Amino acid sequence: FTPECKAQLDSALVLYNQIPSTHTSYAETEKATLDGYFAQYESDKFNALPVEVKSTISAIEAIGTVDASNYVDKESLIVAAETAYAALSVENQALVSNYATLTAARQTFDALKAEEEANQAKVADFITKVSAITAVEYSTACKAQLDAAYASYNLIPSTHTSLVATQKSTLDGYKAQYDALEKAALDKAA
Repeated sequence: FTPECKAQLDSALVLYNQIPSTHTSYAETEKATLDGYFAQYESDKFNALPVEVKSTISAIEAIGTVDASNYVDKESLIVAAETAYAALSVENQALVSNYATLTAARQTFDALKAEEEANQAKVADFITKVSAITAVEYSTACKAQLDAAYASYNLIPSTHTSLVATQKSTLDGYKAQYDALEKAALDKAA
């Protein structure tokens, strides 16, 4: 694990990459050997790192991919890796080769958490609007409440509508009552 060794490996890779694709099959064994040397170089480089740096790199690797299906479970891993990184000296922080992975995981987590909080706020707003309808009557005020509740429901993503199925059913019942009152009023006026 020396800069000279890395330079030799890089030079060999440049030469291999200059071989036309029609001829690379003649150098498969050499390419496999070169890949092995690169792996050994990376392993030696990793093993030469201070223990706390290796531990931090491993903590970051343990995070894996952060997405909508698992971000809640990844929070503790992200926090642990951030804590490990923060505990390093500035010199050792510079040796953490996958720090960008940690920052990307944090950004993804924060974005997904903010999106979920916004969706939960939409759910709460809809529930509040349905709960505010205390009586159904044929009036512009009641119609406005129904329209506002439906508008609020339409903002809820499909992934969250099951959370408000009962309130949606209640709202649909209120709308049916209002429609019957409206029909009766219009029939009476005619």
